[in-house]
Amino acid sequence: NILHKAVEMFLLGKEFWNYLEDIELYDLNKLIEIKPWHQPVHQDQIVVEAYRAMEFARRCWQGILPFLYQVKAVRGIEYTFINSHKGYAGTVDAILQLQDGINVVVDWKTAEKPKKYKSKLYDYPLQLAAYSGAINTIFPDDIHITSGYVVVAMPDVDCEIFSFSKEELIQNWVSWMSKLEVYKELENSGQL
Repeated sequence: NILHKAVEMFLLGKEFWNYLEDIELYDLNKLIEIKPWHQPVHQDQIVVEAYRAMEFARRCWQGILPFLYQVKAVRGIEYTFINSHKGYAGTVDAILQLQDGINVVVDWKTAEKPKKYKSKLYDYPLQLAAYSGAINTIFPDDIHITSGYVVVAMPDVDCEIFSFSKEELIQNWVSWMSKLEVYKELENSGQL
């Protein structure tokens, strides 16, 4: 996702939009997702899709900056983990330390329309709890996650910031563990 790449480069102190001005066609192919089951795509279609994706990201950028300015330090970006204790793995979008010194897990999302309510985030809070639990297990002394955010970027408006307290993360952790257990039972019984 182009917006994820822009956020990543911003957090690492690089200017993504200047990079885009010098981009070559080969790089555009890497910036967009083309699913392997699609029919063959012509090079001009790739360029059109890439520029659409870049324009969408540009339109979201201003709305996400206020959240990014709250970041004091980057603890991890696109951090892939394996929680061998609980039997799952994933990739955290961002592990950040905010200006108040609190370490948080952030999951970036994009949308065309506002979600408005946490209930419209579907399983994203469970994903956030899974990430937080894994980070707290892997780095119990170095990085302690006590809250998390689902940040939904949309074109031409401020992003929606859904904050999850320690208590909410724990509640979602319990739900995540329950879902994971059902999955493991189905997998072990050969039903998957």
